Amino acid sequence: MKYFTAILICLLFAGCTTIGHTQKEEGDQLISEIEDYAALHKRYPESLTELNRKETIDDGLYYFRLSDSTYVVWYGLTLGESMVWRSERQTWRKEG
Repeated sequence: MKYFTAILICLLFAGCTTIGHTQKEEGDQLISEIEDYAALHKRYPESLTELNRKETIDDGLYYFRLSDSTYVVWYGLTLGESMVWRSERQTWRKEG
């Protein structure tokens, strides 16, 4: 029973790690699209629809434009915790 529990914990941890890694990669791709859009239009998009994306991304990735020159992208980690990209910081940081 101990071995089964240990294996189950390892599998759950590996699954959570993989999900977070995939969301970060998707987030990096979204950030690249946002920056390309800004280079062309001299402002950040008001919403994801300007990037020809659905407003709600199924994998839990979110975008919010704060101003013409700043935005945030984030995805949830656990209840009350998110990984957040702030354009003025240019880095991912855990918040919550």
